[in-house]
Amino acid sequence: MTSRFKIGVGQLCCLFSVSRILALFMFILPENERMAKGDRPWLFLPFLLFGLLAAAPALLITKNGQRSVFDLTDAFSPRLTSFCGVLFAICAAWSAAMGAARLGLFTESVLLNGAPLPLPLLALVVSAVILARKGLQTIGRVGGLLAALLAASLFFVLLTTAGRLDPANPDPPLSDGFFRFILHGFRAVARTPELGALLVLGDRISGPQRKAVPIWLAGFGLTASCLFFVTTGVTGEYGERQMFQFYTLTMLAKVGVMERMDNLIAAIWVLSALLRTAFFLWIAWECLSRACGRKPGFGIQAAVAIPVLCVSLLLSGNVTELAGVLASGGNEALFAGVVVFLPISLLTAERIRKSHLKRGNT
Repeated sequence: MTSRFKIGVGQLCCLFSVSRILALFMFILPENERMAKGDRPWLFLPFLLFGLLAAAPALLITKNGQRSVFDLTDAFSPRLTSFCGVLFAICAAWSAAMGAARLGLFTESVLLNGAPLPLPLLALVVSAVILARKGLQTIGRVGGLLAALLAASLFFVLLTTAGRLDPANPDPPLSDGFFRFILHGFRAVARTPELGALLVLGDRISGPQRKAVPIWLAGFGLTASCLFFVTTGVTGEYGERQMFQFYTLTMLAKVGVMERMDNLIAAIWVLSALLRTAFFLWIAWECLSRACGRKPGFGIQAAVAIPVLCVSLLLSGNVTELAGVLASGGNEALFAGVVVFLPISLLTAERIRKSHLKRGNT
C-alpha cells in the first residue's frame, strides 16, 4: 500500500493515547468491583504484562506493517474474510458506542445538569461520521493535535494539584489480595480495544510497530498509574464518592486568575470523544469494505452509525445500566476472543498450512 494511504507510527500512538486515556477519564467502576486505592499506582505492572501478551498476536500477524489480518484470511477463504470483517466491524461499532455512552453520561451528569441527551449525542455521532469520511490520514492528524492538548492539560492538572497530595490517603498495596490486583490489570487491558485495531490497521501504518506498541503500553500504563496516585492522594474519600474521579481532580486545578479550568478541559475531552468515535467508525467501515470487497457507500456507513447512536442513548441514560454492562464480563470475553484467541487460531492455521505445503513440495 502506498504511503499516501498510511499514517505514521507516531500518529498511531497519538490516536491510541487520545482514545484510551479518554476511556480512563470517563471510566465508571461498578460498586461491587471497587479497586483498593493502594493498588492503583501499581496497576501499570499487570497492565503492561497482559497488554504485551494481548498485542503479540496482532503484531505477529501484521509482520511490522506488511499486512493486515484480512491478508491472512484471504489466503484461506473469502468467506473467512467476510466473517472476520463483519465480526470486527461489530466489535468496532460496539467500542464506538461504549465510548459515546460514557461521554453521554458525563455530559448529562456534569456538563448539562440533567438536560436531555439525544441532541448532544446526535451531534457527536454526526460529527464523527463527517470526520471518519475524511479518511484515516485526517483522523491521524487530528489525533496528533488532540494528543498534544490532552498532554498539556494533564500536565497542568498534575502540576497545580500535586501540592495538595496527602500520602496518607492511599491504602497499602495488595490490601484486597494479589489475585484481585492481577484481575484488575487484565480488566484494564480488556478496556483497550485499540490493540484490536492493530489487526485491521497493520498495513496502513508506516514505522516499527513492534517497538512502538510496547513503548505506548508502558507509557500509558505509567501515566494512568500516576493519575490514580495523584487523584487518590488529593481527593481522598471525597473523590471515592464521585462518579468521575479524574474530573473531580480537574476542578481543583487553578493558577492565579486561571480558575475553573475544568470547563476548558471538559471541552478537550468532548473533542477527544469525537475523535475516538470517528476512529472506531472508520475501523468498522474498513472491516466492512474488506468483507464486501468494495468501499461501503454512505447508506452502509449510516447503517453502522445509527446503532452506535441508539446504543449510546440507551446506556448513557442510566448509570446503573451502563455499570451493569461494564460488570457483566462481556467486554472481557469479547476482547479475549477477538483480539487474542482468534488471531492465535489464524496464526496456528497459517503455520499448519505452510507445513503441509512444505511437505507436499518435498
